[in-house]
Amino acid sequence: MFRSKVFEPTLTGISYRIFIEGLKSAVTKAAYTFAIQKYMKYLKIDNHDDLLKYQGTPKFIQNQIIEYLIYLKNPPSSLRYATRSQYLAAIITFYDLNEVILN
Repeated sequence: MFRSKVFEPTLTGISYRIFIEGLKSAVTKAAYTFAIQKYMKYLKIDNHDDLLKYQGTPKFIQNQIIEYLIYLKNPPSSLRYATRSQYLAAIITFYDLNEVILN
């Protein structure tokens, strides 16, 4: 029987450690980790350090985030505003704690 490989981001990399150590609440850590994993799955990357691959071009990262938010808003995702806002907060916090400046 053939099984396709399920894509699952792993919780690795110095950027993840910086991110998770910058959060205080255990609940926030769990929610933000979930949100970042969803974002990584969307981008088809499996290491948190790969999110910083384009840190020299913040406009590219901003465009990726915008495309992701549009994806979350429309079917098949169709997530509510509050959920999308929480996911965005996690992504922005990740980049902020890893010293990537976004507008």
